[in-house]
This record gives sequence, C-alpha cells and structure tokens, in this order.
Amino acid sequence: MATTRRVFVSGGSGDLGAAVVADLAAAGHRVWFQYGSDERHAADLAARHGATPVRADYSDLAALSDDDLLPPGVEVDVLVCCAGVNPAAATVHETALSVLRHTLSVNLESAFRLTQRCLPAMLAAGWGRIVYLNSVFGTVAGPLNSSYNIAKAATHGLCRSVVADYPGSGVTANEVVAGPVRSRMLARIVADRAAAADVTAVRERLARRVPARRLAEPDDVAAAVRFLVSEDAGYVTGSTVTVDGGMLSVG
Repeated sequence: MATTRRVFVSGGSGDLGAAVVADLAAAGHRVWFQYGSDERHAADLAARHGATPVRADYSDLAALSDDDLLPPGVEVDVLVCCAGVNPAAATVHETALSVLRHTLSVNLESAFRLTQRCLPAMLAAGWGRIVYLNSVFGTVAGPLNSSYNIAKAATHGLCRSVVADYPGSGVTANEVVAGPVRSRMLARIVADRAAAADVTAVRERLARRVPARRLAEPDDVAAAVRFLVSEDAGYVTGSTVTVDGGMLSVG
C-alpha cells in the first residue's frame, strides 16, 4: 500500500491546482491547499476532496509570516507550487513595475518562501518532494508577456538551486512544464489577446500549434505531478517533465 503523505498545494483553487488537490487526495494523501480570495470555491473543493483550505494572499508576501503560509504546527512531506498569475498583455516598455512585482510575488516569491518554510522538516525526515508548476514560456518567451516569462524562467533557477544545495538529503525538486491548458486562466488570456477576433477561433489556432492537436487538460498535468511526488520518483531530481503535447519540440 502506498504511504500516506502530507501535501501542501499552493494555488490550489485554480484549475490546475485543483486537479492536483483532487488527484493527490484521491491517492490517499492528506492535503492542504492555498487559495486567495474565493472562499466559497475553496470550501467546495475542500468538501469534495477532504482537503484543508489555507487562505493567503501571495500578492503581498512581506505581510505574511511563516504561520500564514502553513498553519502553525503543520509540516508537510510534499510541496507542489501551482500559484500563478498572468497579467494583461503588454510589451516590455509598457509593463509597469507594479505589474512585474506582483507577477514575481505570486509566481516566484511564493514558491521560494514556501520552499524555505517546508525544507527544514523534509531535511530532518530525510524525505521530501518539491514540484514547481512551470510553463513553456519559461523556456521560450511569449510576446506581450514579459513579466510572466521572467517569473517562469526564474523558477527554473529555483528548482535547480534546491537540487544543488541539498545533495544526498532525500529531498527531490522537479518541475512540470505545461503547455497551453484548458483553464480559466487560458480563457482570460485568449480573450485579452484576441481583442476583436473570435475567441473560439483563437483557441482553435492555438490547439493547432500543438502536435497533439488539442489543449492539455488539468488532469494531464496532475498525472505528471502524481509521479514526481511518488515513492517511485526517488531518483528523479532536477528534472523537467514537459506536458505540452509536443509544442516545444516543434518551436
């Protein structure tokens, strides 16, 4: 029988994070998840999957203590960082510093702070799994998307830093690089960038860019996370599992 682990998922009320919460809870793990403001949605997710919601606003991490990140006394074996925002379309010179700071806070700094919060207990136990949800746009820059591109590229460095700093510790760190995923975030991005164009047509053109000829589903991403946090993935660390339907392979 698989070992029951204690899991924390940031961004757990988003579509991808919720899929991870559901998948790992169904596997028998005890799951806590962070949400930002939608208390009703978080309560529903918690009730359906027996998970515990933790409210925290990652847009102002300086105001959050370690006890705000995870409840006092809670230590976890598995950390999955899914929290993310993708701001409105803008070129580099049009992007306000406030937008860049907000994007870095939610996408990068939250993952860094959570890693700092969770690592000591993992190191003491000699076992831990950290997974960072990343994007193809951390590898290839998407136009009108500089703050998101920067945050996701920096997440590569965070993952590799954990691997470099804790050799032989029993703690692994990996990332799942997702291509376009059918989600509320993608719907908003497409609508923002489509302007007067037909949103459905834009979404279909995006799917045609993917060799799999479809957008990913959140469950596709959750399946990769499930493997990386498993007992079987103990020798997998510093790795990138790309779930993009072949998008990066064809440029």
